[in-house]
Amino acid sequence: MSELKVLVPADYSNVEFVGRDVRNWKLDQEADNSTTKSYTVYFQSTVFGDYTLLATFERQFNPEGETLAFNGVRPVDVQSEAGYSILIGKERFEQSEAEVTGRPIALEPSEIPEEYRLLFDAPVLDAYQYSGSDFTLNKRLKPLNRQDSLEQVADRAAFTTHVSIDGQAVTTATYFLKNRGLPHFKVALDKEVVIWETKVDDKRVNPIMQGETILVPLPKGQNANAPVKVTLKFAPKPSNSDDVQVTLPRVGTTLLLSNWSVNPDPEHRLDFVARSLEHTNRTASLGLAEYAGPTFRLVAGYDGAWVSGIYSSIWEIC
Repeated sequence: MSELKVLVPADYSNVEFVGRDVRNWKLDQEADNSTTKSYTVYFQSTVFGDYTLLATFERQFNPEGETLAFNGVRPVDVQSEAGYSILIGKERFEQSEAEVTGRPIALEPSEIPEEYRLLFDAPVLDAYQYSGSDFTLNKRLKPLNRQDSLEQVADRAAFTTHVSIDGQAVTTATYFLKNRGLPHFKVALDKEVVIWETKVDDKRVNPIMQGETILVPLPKGQNANAPVKVTLKFAPKPSNSDDVQVTLPRVGTTLLLSNWSVNPDPEHRLDFVARSLEHTNRTASLGLAEYAGPTFRLVAGYDGAWVSGIYSSIWEIC
């Protein structure tokens, strides 16, 4: 054949055809009330045997959802017709049951022939194999509600608290952030806690105080997938109380995974008393048990008002 006539749904726009030896195409005259438009595709030379013609087009879609016809482009005056109707999309949709005629066969994505899978890289939402010109496929699609993506997230965090025999508890908090354009990492400490040092990617920085919130400056132009290391060192103000209160910072970002270790001076140990945190090693002795020095309690808490809940743990230093 040297030309091929095809029918395209009337609501398709910007229709183009791509294929071997395609010279050009034209829109045929159609009635105003027709549901399809007829195109004639001309080839540079006579085509024999199997032939693949790719048609591309645009179609308006109601963002509130609507029923769409996926009958595609249909050839006219051919001896037989068989093919695949593959629905793909990078967006996620709420789908209705398909309304079909012509007894198509539903396919799994792995059953789609390889030569067709090369034409797209988006996820397959639905796929059918059909035979015959009486095939129709209608589905109602409604986009799922979109949620705002996180601008900043802490993949993981490590907290290390060292408690000396005189009751001084120094905590080093290390966060590994993924940041998408935010200029600061927001941190808040209790009023009784003094920040000693702030580092970003192992370089000292000067934080900005905004009321009770500490703004840690972050590097600009950073790859959003490359983690930024933020290190804070802080300790509570000296106190004469036998109870040592240790709290972790409240952070203005989502924290996915964290680990907190509390260690005493050498030749001392921490005895577990009570907790609301999950203790990963509640029986291990840290140091020598025969030390007979003073004993006092360590009350450790994670005020996670910006994250998820309040955690506390009570220890004794022996």
